[in-house]
Amino acid sequence: MVFCQGPGDRRWVLKTTRPQLANVGMVSLSQTEPKTITVLMFSEQVRMEDIKTWLQQRSTVIHGYEMRDEDGIRTGGRRFFVQLKRDLRTGEIQHLPPVIQLGAIRGHVFYPGQPKICHRCGSQQHLLAECHNIHCRNCDSKEHLTKNCPDPVKCNLCGESGHTFKTCPSSYANRVKKTPNFMKAKRQMKKVFPIF
Repeated sequence: MVFCQGPGDRRWVLKTTRPQLANVGMVSLSQTEPKTITVLMFSEQVRMEDIKTWLQQRSTVIHGYEMRDEDGIRTGGRRFFVQLKRDLRTGEIQHLPPVIQLGAIRGHVFYPGQPKICHRCGSQQHLLAECHNIHCRNCDSKEHLTKNCPDPVKCNLCGESGHTFKTCPSSYANRVKKTPNFMKAKRQMKKVFPIF
């Protein structure tokens, strides 16, 4: 088995032009799985569980952890081991978007073999600096910008309409608030510290 970068790689070209290499198996490096994904979000407001929920919409999360420096201090990075999903029709890998946004907080997703895409419209043909396309992130329309979208706002954690990340039932903070022990602890905190 030979690993290569894909159809543009010299080894891939040699395989297609030389009959003696016909029986050599080639696997594109961008399609080897599972992937090690790094997510950088420099905010303590976004929980590890929420990033995992966002990733599970687009991949199968095996496990993850928070990255820390040599002194044990959080760096804002999270590392996940994921299995990327494949398109059911074509069988091709569905890559993760390079940007994660949960509420007003934006972060970056990167991994080896990730294709470079336009952050506005998602095209692999150009980057954001050359993009002249109109694209709505809320409804995926090519006719208007997100700020002019007539549709109700979609949650950028679960993708459903009718609520935002702050009120999302899948959000870690909202799931914890619904547990009986959380409400009991909150009432006890009010008795001890009336300012809460």
